[in-house]
Amino acid sequence: MNVTNKEMEAFDKGFHDCMERIGGGKVAADTTCVRRLVRLQPQIACRFVEIHCFMAQSQPGYLQPALMVAGAYQVEFNDDCLMKMVLDKAKDLKAEDHLARIRFAPDMDSLSRELPERTAAREWWRSSVKEQGHCDNCSKPIRRGEGYLISGRQMMMGEHIIDLGKELVCRDCFDKISRGED
Repeated sequence: MNVTNKEMEAFDKGFHDCMERIGGGKVAADTTCVRRLVRLQPQIACRFVEIHCFMAQSQPGYLQPALMVAGAYQVEFNDDCLMKMVLDKAKDLKAEDHLARIRFAPDMDSLSRELPERTAAREWWRSSVKEQGHCDNCSKPIRRGEGYLISGRQMMMGEHIIDLGKELVCRDCFDKISRGED
C-alpha cells in the first residue's frame, strides 16, 4: 500500500495529538480521537501499524501505539487483521509485557485516581509495624508503603475451598491477577 511520508507524518502527528500526559510517566489516549483518525485514514492506519511492528524489533515499546491503532481499526471496521499482526509480533519478540502495560479506563478522571487496591495497601502499611514485606503471590520483596491489597481470591484444596483473605501483592502479580492470568 502506497503511503507518502507526508501522509504518515500527518497521521503520526494526529495520533500524538490524541495523547495527553497524565503524570507519573503515563500517557492517556483519547480513544474517540484515535478512532476518528483511523476511520478517516484506514490505509495510513494499516501502514502505521506495519511500521511500528517493524520498529518493535529494536524497541518493543513501539507495539503500544500499534496496539492502540489496531484496536481502533478493529472497532471501526470489524476487522482484527491489524490486532493479530501486533499480537503475533509481540509473541515473536516475547514482548507481551509491553502490551500488558496498557490500561483502559472509562474517562480521564478515573485515570488520575489511585486504584482502590493501592489505597488499601497504603492504609494497611500505616497500621503495620513492618519495615518491608513479601508478595503473598510470588514472594518478591515489597518495600514499606508499596504493593496492592486484594481480597476475594479462593483456592481449592482437595474438595475444600479456602478463602485466601487479604493479600498484599506486588505490581507484577496485581497486573496478572487483574488480567485473570493468575
